[in-house]
Formats: sequence, structure tokens, C-alpha cells
Amino acid sequence: YSCDNCHTTNQEITKQLSIRSHPKVLTIHLKRFEHGVSSTKIDTKVQFPPTFNISPYMSFENRDLGHPSQHEYHLYAVVNHNGTL
Repeated sequence: YSCDNCHTTNQEITKQLSIRSHPKVLTIHLKRFEHGVSSTKIDTKVQFPPTFNISPYMSFENRDLGHPSQHEYHLYAVVNHNGTL
């Protein structure tokens, strides 16, 4: 990637998503791969809390809409892939 302002290359970038409305069932899929000269799997352990409030991840204009309990989810299942690419 290159910066449109200063035209330097190899800029570190981040991607951010926000949630517009709270779904009845929330599915989160973590893509845990690094792509460079070769692709590697990121093996850092991830812990999941039993309850998860999505208010901080909602679009700013929708963050305060609805009852706070509508933004809270209870962990139901975790699918974990073991192995290599």
C-alpha cells in the first residue's frame, strides 16, 4: 500500500469494521493468517468471555439506540481449526 498524501510505500495499515444494528445471532469469524512472502498461521491464543457487549463496536450513530441488553450476547459455541495451512 502507498500513502496518497506522501506517496511512501510499505505503510502499515489496519482495517476497522463497525456494526450498524444488533443481529439476533452474532457470528464472529477471526481470520488468523499473515500474508507476506509466504502465508503463515497466527497461533496466538484467543480467549472468549462468556458474555460479550458489542456497544463499543457499533457505528457511532447507532451506539445508544435500543436497550443495553440488546447489545449483549452470550457465548454459545466456538469452532477451532487445528493444524497448518
